[in-house]
Amino acid sequence: MQNERGTVERALRLISYVATVQGNISVKAVSEEMGLPQSTAHRLVQQLMASGFLQRSGQSRTYEFGPAMYRLGAVIGNRVDLVQIARPALERIVQHTNEGCALGLYNEHNGTVAFAEHLESPLPLRYRITLYEPVLVLWGASGRCILAFQPSALVEKLCNAALRSPTDKTLPEKHQLIKELGSVRAKGYATSQRGEKIQGASGISAPIFGLGGKILGCLSLTIPQSRYPTNEEAELGQMLIREAAVITHTVTGGLEGSPM
Repeated sequence: MQNERGTVERALRLISYVATVQGNISVKAVSEEMGLPQSTAHRLVQQLMASGFLQRSGQSRTYEFGPAMYRLGAVIGNRVDLVQIARPALERIVQHTNEGCALGLYNEHNGTVAFAEHLESPLPLRYRITLYEPVLVLWGASGRCILAFQPSALVEKLCNAALRSPTDKTLPEKHQLIKELGSVRAKGYATSQRGEKIQGASGISAPIFGLGGKILGCLSLTIPQSRYPTNEEAELGQMLIREAAVITHTVTGGLEGSPM
């Protein structure tokens, strides 16, 4: 019984390791990561291959997730309700700031973000957000906090498209945008006071990461420009980062890895 439990624990550790590594794994890497002799690591990899959880990557001596793991991932993914997970964070943020807060979901296939949940500010002047309306990640704090962690090729593609925002705003010069995105990566949050998505609105947003640093979406404060909290911007940005990290930890089970 003890040996069986040890084997199961090792298998789960290996699956967790593969989930957080960028690229494929080798038996040597497994041996070093788990502190096992290479012969033991090789047997463990072979056991997971036999059950379909790992497969050989092409003709190389490296391994990747197999079909059984993708099936399991699909089942788990269908049961993960990011809106439900994020709602307590949204409630805490609104209670603390008295401003509206939204959960944005990123669609990597078309480079857009759409709000899936929004809790309104209790103050008389507030904004109503249209849910599930996709907007390119070029625009607003919610978009830029996601775009900052995307490949440079996407940034170039969007910059070269000469697009206009939902409120008919134009992009800053490309070198200015790239500098701004670098600042977002350094701070961990984005800001916007240009009303690019909603006239008269400003925002502060922080990204939500998944496994391997993959962007899932963002948390966004939506604030009227007339009461933008300039002196509290950094404090609010850090609060959003902390709340986004709580969501990330819940979604990934603590295996979030590093951002791209």
